[in-house]
Amino acid sequence: MNIEELALEAKAGNKAALELLLRGTYQDVFRLIHWKTRDYHLAWDLAQETFAKLLKYISTFDPSLGAFKTWLYKIALNIVNDYYRSRSFKQSQMDKPLEELQGSGDILDGVLLREEMREFMQAVNTLPQSQRDVILLKFMHGLKFKEISKVLESNEATVKSRARLGLMKLRDLLKRGENNAVGTGNK
Repeated sequence: MNIEELALEAKAGNKAALELLLRGTYQDVFRLIHWKTRDYHLAWDLAQETFAKLLKYISTFDPSLGAFKTWLYKIALNIVNDYYRSRSFKQSQMDKPLEELQGSGDILDGVLLREEMREFMQAVNTLPQSQRDVILLKFMHGLKFKEISKVLESNEATVKSRARLGLMKLRDLLKRGENNAVGTGNK
């Protein structure tokens, strides 16, 4: 069964399908949240919250409105956004030393071993959030522009424009980084 079929079975009350659905989507949801938060433990907590909401609201999933993953990613991004608006996030930021607020630059905490990938991820993180989210959903999670527009609640033309602008900025950033590496003898 594919994800869409599992979602429909889970919606109908099939507990085995629900378990398979959770197992089949956990990694993607965790990666999306980890990308947004850059904190492994926080991503784990927010992923758990996402799946708790999935369990609570699976009966409201409507396949005529879009794909299941689109629906699930929207829940995950709303949970991340709610967290960043929360009092606990604001308090945690006030308690951190300044060096920690700047971040380590290693988004996937050692998973990405190759230097080129780290440079690419760092370049992606310099993009404005609206462009970064589109790039992440399109190229890391393979969503179509129509699906991304539903997740981000923007029209499809805006999403395409953000992707184009983000890719142009990435190209310029990576080209600039490549020229700096060649000029310094570091490659």
